[in-house]
Amino acid sequence: MIHQAGSALIVLSAVELLVCAVFYGGWFRWWTSPEGRHLFAFMAVFGTVLGLWTALLLSSGMAWDAQPAGGREWARLVGFAAVAVVLADRLRLLVKGKRDELRQRKAKGVRYGD
Repeated sequence: MIHQAGSALIVLSAVELLVCAVFYGGWFRWWTSPEGRHLFAFMAVFGTVLGLWTALLLSSGMAWDAQPAGGREWARLVGFAAVAVVLADRLRLLVKGKRDELRQRKAKGVRYGD
């Protein structure tokens, strides 16, 4: 059960990173600053790693095989639970930032893209 929960959290983390990278890449001017380029590269690289791990887990059937709940499995579960929470918060911050930016532009009478 612990192994399956850890596998589900790996898949969830990969999906969250993909959504964050697509949202950030499509809605923010990330290429205009070193910080923006770093953040986009960070999300893209970690998204690729987690995506490959997810593909391996799902294609090999290892994701759902019962494993003994030892220290390694608990560490995996706790670690990826933390990753999933942090990525969900990152997505929340990205959406909030874009919403605030659009609200400010609207208040100033500036259309998006101007």
